[in-house]
Amino acid sequence: MARDNRTAVKAGRVVALLVLAVLAAYLYTVGLEKAKTLAAIGGGFIALAALLGPYLMPARPPAVADRRDPGPGLGGSGPYDMRNWQAVQINQSGDNHQKNEFR
Repeated sequence: MARDNRTAVKAGRVVALLVLAVLAAYLYTVGLEKAKTLAAIGGGFIALAALLGPYLMPARPPAVADRRDPGPGLGGSGPYDMRNWQAVQINQSGDNHQKNEFR
């Protein structure tokens, strides 16, 4: 399947280059003034499509939350297993002040 995807991407690139070459040749033959006008009109339509595109596309359904209990140590109802956690900070001083002692 990955091979088909690469082939499709290469084919898409070739088609895009051909379209650009044909467009450049057409704009060269019609002259600079008409080419500038057509480019401005085309750019306006592309900008308008980019702005309105998200509103015209159908909305995706909301994701369904996973209702299963992940179990102990993973935010579930069981006790937390902190042995493999990378950053755990426990305040053992008894007051509300944190003391950082780096060794």
